[in-house]
Amino acid sequence: MIWTLRNYLGFLVSLSLISLLAFLVVVWTVEPSQSSSLTITLFYITLAGALASFFAIVGLFLRRWGKKHEPLPHQVKVAFRQGLILSLVIIATLLLQRVQLFSWLNMILLVALATVVESLFLAKRTDRTPSQQ
Repeated sequence: MIWTLRNYLGFLVSLSLISLLAFLVVVWTVEPSQSSSLTITLFYITLAGALASFFAIVGLFLRRWGKKHEPLPHQVKVAFRQGLILSLVIIATLLLQRVQLFSWLNMILLVALATVVESLFLAKRTDRTPSQQ
């Protein structure tokens, strides 16, 4: 199957809606104080899926609007990667709060880690680009 922008966006919107629906089912049907580790894991996985796909869609639209000179496949990859990283930061923050380890220092370290990961991806891309002399 050849991925077009319409197919990709349809996939992301479907993933977002399915994840959001599953997340809402978990939230409405599970008692947090009496839940097992499986239901807590489902809570975080469904939330991560909904957030990652939502952020990827928003990021792609922002990239299409602001960086028109970039090729579409690059915009899709970067938007998905950044959406995934942002959702992982949010999930990690919620996990830190759950175990009562959330602090501003931990949040700064988490954001710094996400920045380093994104910087490594950007550095890897610029290494493959031939320098113009």
